[in-house]
Amino acid sequence: MKLSTLLAVSAVAMFASPAIPRASAGQPDTRECKPLPKDQRALKVNFKPDSYLLDVVSFYAKVACKRVDVEGDVSQHKVTIAQQPPISREELAQLVRSAAAKVGVKYDEDDFRILLRSP
Repeated sequence: MKLSTLLAVSAVAMFASPAIPRASAGQPDTRECKPLPKDQRALKVNFKPDSYLLDVVSFYAKVACKRVDVEGDVSQHKVTIAQQPPISREELAQLVRSAAAKVGVKYDEDDFRILLRSP
């Protein structure tokens, strides 16, 4: 098989693959994260006692559609968050900030990311 034929077959297979979602021209990308509204009380959180802080922050980051950046080693910090009735995204953010402060980890958040800094 000629190289040009092989490349053409590969290109057709790649673009025809249903496993690769793509946005059409003028269509929004369906993989785009849509954060839960700040005031909607729809989150039921039940973390295990002594959960890793990074796991708790990562859960919140997924709900809020934010990236987590880490400076230093925060992997061994554990926190306990009591079981809560359904809470809002903003209330979860307050719990996460409080948990980070209790173990001495600096927590900064903006519209796109969460930065954790180990002491």
